[in-house]
Amino acid sequence: MGLFRSLAVVLPALLAAGVASARAQVAPGIPGTPGNALPLLREVADAARATRIWVALGHITTETVGGPGETATTEPFKLVRDGLKWRYEVTEGPNARIQISDGVAFWETAGPAGEYVEHGPSAGLVRVPPVLFWDNLPETLPSATLAGEDSVEWNGVPQRCEVVRADAPRVRHSLCIDRGRKLVLRDRTESSGNGRNPARTIRTITLSMIERDPEPPPDALQFQPPAQAVVRDAAHGVTRPRLLSQVEPEYTEAARKAMLEGTVILSLEVDPDGLARNIRIQHGLGMGLDEKAIEAVKQWRWAPGMWDGKPVPLHSTVEVNFRIF
Repeated sequence: MGLFRSLAVVLPALLAAGVASARAQVAPGIPGTPGNALPLLREVADAARATRIWVALGHITTETVGGPGETATTEPFKLVRDGLKWRYEVTEGPNARIQISDGVAFWETAGPAGEYVEHGPSAGLVRVPPVLFWDNLPETLPSATLAGEDSVEWNGVPQRCEVVRADAPRVRHSLCIDRGRKLVLRDRTESSGNGRNPARTIRTITLSMIERDPEPPPDALQFQPPAQAVVRDAAHGVTRPRLLSQVEPEYTEAARKAMLEGTVILSLEVDPDGLARNIRIQHGLGMGLDEKAIEAVKQWRWAPGMWDGKPVPLHSTVEVNFRIF
């Protein structure tokens, strides 16, 4: 499996199979016991909160049915998530895109290749990926009930899962949960139409692969636009600083003996000359690595941020990774 190098609505409002699977009902002949689904949802939520890193593949299918024009689209996706940091890629189709959050700011590809739009820190704080956000399932679906069993294709093999359903005004929610692994393999949301617009929207997400807390290479956990990307501020039309060159940090002897690895997060200002100023530590590692990170970043060079065609000082956040090879 190749690992990859990351609107947002608070899930669960998704997860499912394809156009055919999105219409599938509970498989006949598979027994199930109706009842309160909250204990199962709590197990899934607890397992999700205990997981730091996710790597997943799947696809989202969106259908519009019952109206004058029926449509169906399927988008395959890749996701890497580390806590509140994530990278989400739609890999094919007319809406192929990349969305990235570093836990504060949120970026999305737009326009020419290599161009990103930044939606700002306030947007980033409320952005979550459209899949794999099950931490609050019991609170989101308090009336959920068990409704039998079904199966979902998982790594090419049918996998049984328990069907959980919850209805709200004009919305029907259905999940298929692998109880043993505490995973939502499929999530389907059906929104009903109204008198003026009778069309129903069915959104389904199916996961075909999930890894919990794997050991991905460091470059798979990059949750900022690449250094060569052109980044524009969505609110003000400002072009963000673009990293041109960087110097790798040095290890301290104490940190190397302790086999200390991790990431130092620095807040800084890129001045009109493309140099880092006013560097502050947002998240440190200790053992002298914070100071080594600052020493390295002082040698980095940026194309400065621009406003109205002129270079201006702009705030930025950078990550300095320490890995022992």
